[in-house]
Amino acid sequence: MNDRRRTTEAPTEHGAEPLRSECHPVRSRGRQVPLDLRLQIQRILADEGPMTLDRLLRSLVSDSDPAAAVMSLCREGLLELDPQSDPVGPSTVVRSRT
Repeated sequence: MNDRRRTTEAPTEHGAEPLRSECHPVRSRGRQVPLDLRLQIQRILADEGPMTLDRLLRSLVSDSDPAAAVMSLCREGLLELDPQSDPVGPSTVVRSRT
């Protein structure tokens, strides 16, 4: 099997499960997203609907890293990335889950 992503084993109550946290940005450790950026992202997606990651990031105005904010909101379950996009890139579709 030729898997580009490195997997590790994590112990759980049901045995070991593979993790891909080092390679997948959505599964990386969450960051604090500033309230103004969080609201801006949610408002844009509510007003315009699902859009590509590139378009969403270009729509945002912030001193914070907008890509990290989007990934953190995905991890929190507020946003969803198109599961067919692997790896995540500019054409990945982002939608609100709220």
